[in-house]
Amino acid sequence: RLATSLFFFPGFPETFRIAMATAAPYSVLLILASTFASALGAECDFLAEMTNLPPGFWKPAFIYRSMQLRLDHIGAVPSNMKVTETGLCGQGFGLKAQDFSWQSPTNVGGDFVATTESPDIFMTLQFGDEITKLNALALTTLDPLSLRLQFEGAAGKAAIEVPLRSQAQGGMKIMNWLCTVTVGSQLCAQAKAKLGNRSSAVPLEPVYGQGVLDISAVATAASQGVTHLVAKSDCFENLHWLSLPAGLGIDAGEWELLTTVLGLLSPPVLNSRPIAVDAQVQSLCFLSCDGSWNEEQCGPLSEKITTTTKYVAPVEVDKPTGLLSDVRLRKFKDAFSDSDTAPWLFLCIFLAFFIGAMTAWWFVRFIMPEPTARFVPRKVKQVEVNYPDATRTMLR
Repeated sequence: RLATSLFFFPGFPETFRIAMATAAPYSVLLILASTFASALGAECDFLAEMTNLPPGFWKPAFIYRSMQLRLDHIGAVPSNMKVTETGLCGQGFGLKAQDFSWQSPTNVGGDFVATTESPDIFMTLQFGDEITKLNALALTTLDPLSLRLQFEGAAGKAAIEVPLRSQAQGGMKIMNWLCTVTVGSQLCAQAKAKLGNRSSAVPLEPVYGQGVLDISAVATAASQGVTHLVAKSDCFENLHWLSLPAGLGIDAGEWELLTTVLGLLSPPVLNSRPIAVDAQVQSLCFLSCDGSWNEEQCGPLSEKITTTTKYVAPVEVDKPTGLLSDVRLRKFKDAFSDSDTAPWLFLCIFLAFFIGAMTAWWFVRFIMPEPTARFVPRKVKQVEVNYPDATRTMLR
């Protein structure tokens, strides 16, 4: 109110009013840009608060479920990015339960997550120069039930997620490993009690150290085709998500017990917020443990192939650019969020506004020419003439 009253106060210098009006649009633009950047930063602040998540939650999985994808923000993964995995067909044949620790969910729910820090387990996913190492196995409690291999590295996070299904013959056996990992709890006992006599897949008290999980079938599922999504944002590290649509079969004799165990764990409940990301997508194939893949899906397998992946040619997508693009606004927001640079930015903006206003005032006051007086002829209706003898005459 004070600024408005000063601006329209009759005694306020007209030239300064003109200068203020000249500089005002630039101030409005800066305010709008700052406001929009603050809105972009809200989701970053929301993710920054997710530092100490309860057991059963993995931050990258929350980001993946909350991603807001737009067609103009989806491109192709660079064709020169080499994606390789190691360990699925090596250590993947025998992951010992004693090397994993179950993160029992709290009352807010969560997935089944068993973490590992064992130096004996070295399974990796590499994306170009980015290397991530397996640090957990998870079973999701949301439909569709899935097995998720979680990888973390210095430059980002990655996951291989494959949906699970019942398989009559040759399915993967997982319950002995799962119940050995959770041997200190009553999870498997409660599930078996709930099923009654309908399940006898595993003993009530599995022997500690004998639970071994064979996940080499994940490589077989990957040989049928993989969708690789790369999510990038200023709010989090690069996220690589590999989805295996072929799915993974679980032994039919264990399927009901597995679904019952996961049913005892409540689905994760956490406030969600749409997260805008720049995404890159590609289709690729991994070799199975016997060195083959689905040639109908992945193309002919040449004897010269030495890599574990085969790429589908990426399609370049043109991204619109503009003065107020998301990338530029996010950089603008980051600069204002930095406590070291924000005061100097505010000072620079104020000085720029002040110098612009004073320059405009000085130009109007001293450079602009003064308006010349305009001669306007006037019509005289009558004239009185005074003579020396004191006589007067009126002329019309």
